[in-house]
Amino acid sequence: MSSFRMSLKMSSTTCAPKSPLTPRARARARPLCSRRHLICAQSVSSSSSSSSSSSAVDRRLVLSLLSSAAIPTAAAAAFSPLPEVPRKGFNNPESYEVVGSALPEGYVLPPCNIDTDSLLRAQGKFSQQVLAIIKPIVREVPYEQAIRLAIMDAGVYDRKALIGADGSVHLSEELARAENAGLKDLLAVYEKAKAEVDKESAIPIGYADLIAVGARIVSCEQWKRDFAGKTDRFEKRRQWAVGAGADMPLLEILGNADFRGKFATLYSSVDPQGVASDNPNPVKVGRVDATVAAPDGRIPKPGASSDEWKVWAARCRLSPNELVALAPFLSPDGNAEAVLREDGSLKTFFAQNDLGGTFPGTVEGRITRALNNMSLNASFDSEKYIVPKFFKGGGWQARSAIPSEFELCRQQPDGTTACKKVLA
Repeated sequence: MSSFRMSLKMSSTTCAPKSPLTPRARARARPLCSRRHLICAQSVSSSSSSSSSSSAVDRRLVLSLLSSAAIPTAAAAAFSPLPEVPRKGFNNPESYEVVGSALPEGYVLPPCNIDTDSLLRAQGKFSQQVLAIIKPIVREVPYEQAIRLAIMDAGVYDRKALIGADGSVHLSEELARAENAGLKDLLAVYEKAKAEVDKESAIPIGYADLIAVGARIVSCEQWKRDFAGKTDRFEKRRQWAVGAGADMPLLEILGNADFRGKFATLYSSVDPQGVASDNPNPVKVGRVDATVAAPDGRIPKPGASSDEWKVWAARCRLSPNELVALAPFLSPDGNAEAVLREDGSLKTFFAQNDLGGTFPGTVEGRITRALNNMSLNASFDSEKYIVPKFFKGGGWQARSAIPSEFELCRQQPDGTTACKKVLA
């Protein structure tokens, strides 16, 4: 790949307010990295240097982006920065990447306008890439702990204080609390997974996203082992591996077309794309990480009553069915499930859950939906893992912070089309 690091000249040129937009138009035309509709000019410095470093981070730079207005001609060599804080994780916010070939000296870049759909696609791509990177590292950790860690992180939810599902559980102050007992070793594994992602990504993955993605991967891998008959989770007649298949190695079973098809059907609410792709359905990412621990007392302590847990569930927007599905994971000593089972108002829900637990995929779907609902009680940044890139002849694109190889084609003067593979 040819990548060119361009530096932007800073000047005192001011930005004029853009004409008002309707809410719908504002949402569609919202520029990356900017929450103001401003007219600004940007240009390329007269000097460009080629970078051939093999480092993943060196290949990806970020642009302090502008809005989608025409560039004033008089501002051909000037750039007025937006009054925004530098993007998280970047030491040089005035640099960006040009993909394809060098731009002529004095070339003025067009204004950047990346729509919401493009942002969502790039952020979704990042989620898929993260799943593939961390899966081999976390797949064997106890799924009960992975689910409990996700619950403890999201369970401090407070709508007014804007906390919850923000990664605060990894902070030492919060991790030391009684309700988080036994999670330290799991977080050490997650730290290794984070290090692997950060090697490949221009933007470090946040702890909140890492915890949410980890829970989805670990639980899905466990449920594949359950259905494959490698645990005693189901009766033999409910498992896939019966008869001649009972002695098949797990990896062979996971690659079996019949197993994959049946798992896809029974666990569709858990993993609608995972059987074909070997990765769980991408988890929404972009959660804003906390820098301080959540206030103590947001989650019931071990030994809490059923009423305390029901109040907590209501605050976290969990239905009685979802509370019952998550009950086995709520406390390190199992006390939460015990006291909730004794609650008369929940006995019917537990009976339904226990019956559904004899069929593959039923309770697993409830657990996944409950975790998903909790993890969405977060503040999201739709641009968190986005790197804007300019493609000569193709314009600006929002790309995942983890580059991937694709084919860049361009029509030549003689009418032919020339294609080459680039990493962007």
